[in-house]
Amino acid sequence: GVSAIVNSVADVTSKFADISGNSRQPVSALERNMDGCSVVREEWQVAQGLNEKNGLYTTFRHRKYGTVIELYEDSQGSFNFVVSDEALPEVCRCMAITEFVIEKRDYLFHPMLTDQLRRDSDNDAHSMLRYPQIPGGNWFAESAHEGVLISHKGKYDKNNVAIFLIPDGFIFVSRGNINNLDHYRTRQALIVRQGFCYEVEIQDARQLILQTLGPILDLTHFGEGNGTVPNSYEHLLEEGERIQGHDRSLEERWLWKGGQFKVVWADRFADCVIKREEHLGPPPHVDKQPPTANVTHPPQPPHHDPAPPPPPPTAAGQPPPSGGGDGGLVAQVSELL
Repeated sequence: GVSAIVNSVADVTSKFADISGNSRQPVSALERNMDGCSVVREEWQVAQGLNEKNGLYTTFRHRKYGTVIELYEDSQGSFNFVVSDEALPEVCRCMAITEFVIEKRDYLFHPMLTDQLRRDSDNDAHSMLRYPQIPGGNWFAESAHEGVLISHKGKYDKNNVAIFLIPDGFIFVSRGNINNLDHYRTRQALIVRQGFCYEVEIQDARQLILQTLGPILDLTHFGEGNGTVPNSYEHLLEEGERIQGHDRSLEERWLWKGGQFKVVWADRFADCVIKREEHLGPPPHVDKQPPTANVTHPPQPPHHDPAPPPPPPTAAGQPPPSGGGDGGLVAQVSELL
């Protein structure tokens, strides 16, 4: 449960790989204090605009450390980031959509946004407090407890990457390879805190999310739905066994907690319905009756039995509850530049 995960934070002994190139000796990503950082929306700035090729970019920057996240509207999950002002001009390209890859380069696609945020770091011209929600093509930023979740929706993918802004940095959760569930359940994640970058396993990213933000359904924990059907597709990915289908099929079959389930996807994997097909537990117990002796009974007058009552309705699987709130609500972002 959530409480067990929270209590285990203090027992973390995982080793973290520092890939920031920073000369200071880092401590574990989970062991850092907040270094005076508090409210996420006060610590982070945001700007949005078109570059010279008319591509829409949304850029987030941390006021204190200069950490930058650059998101392109049509990205399939990749993004650019800068660890800190000290790391410039080195830019990292996170290609960790399914397999974890980080490339090094020396440019941003819309550097003017980053320059503007740096110039305005001492005022609230680009404060995130001004924008409850920030749409940016395939990306969408909104509150997650006291932090900010930047979610991504690919056009042809069943599950998606996510970025969590925390007071002193961010956490990136990759999509993972859902055709290899063992690999998926131990996939890597990325943590950037106070000018240091760490590649970690997903369970460490989950613990830091719990530690800094709180529980996130379908990531740090999984609800039980109505008790007979998985809460979501992510729930199946984490606990189920796929017996038919793959990451591009519109129908899948899964085993989960003694039952078999069918997953039916809408066009372009916009949503899915999970239905129970059969229960795979032991058959119900039937007492064997002793053989009946051959006894001759006198004939009985004919009569009409009343029609038997209809069988009770079978419990049908229900689709998983929607986790995205009012999908029709599109927030308008003011022109920032």
